[in-house]
Amino acid sequence: MVVVPSAQLLADAASMEAHTQAVAAVTAAAGGAVTYALAPSRPSSGVVVTTRVDAQDDTCVKGGIRGLTRNSLQGGELVSSEIIFCSLNVARSATIAHELGHTFGLRHSPDDSELMYFQFGSRRATTFGTRESLLMHLMLDRPAGNRFPDNDRTATASAARTEELTICR
Repeated sequence: MVVVPSAQLLADAASMEAHTQAVAAVTAAAGGAVTYALAPSRPSSGVVVTTRVDAQDDTCVKGGIRGLTRNSLQGGELVSSEIIFCSLNVARSATIAHELGHTFGLRHSPDDSELMYFQFGSRRATTFGTRESLLMHLMLDRPAGNRFPDNDRTATASAARTEELTICR
């Protein structure tokens, strides 16, 4: 998984520090089974996650939104992703690790002490917790596209291309 920040983010030291920490956090939480890496430009192959700031994005202009993740899936597997931050300050925070969690397939948590908590707050974690890491490991053991209640491990995901949008406050 290659994370490619926009030119604006590449030029911002605080944003790049947050990106570096986030890439390390998601790779560590996955136990190295899935590796995230930063790159200054789009590679010729592999899954690419682009990140950028766009305060004028239709979702950002609604207000109260920190960022969003658009995942493109085929057969239940991620083929590309775009993370949009609604301000540069958000791109300088642990929100990038939270958004990378969405590219992994994590949803929002109801526990306000976890990084994937659904709303930003002063108590938000800056790295993935034990429970989130365990969930990542369990997700890697499931067939692509398999969803709760996980009652048919032999099911195969549809080959159709779909898009998932996750909005974060």
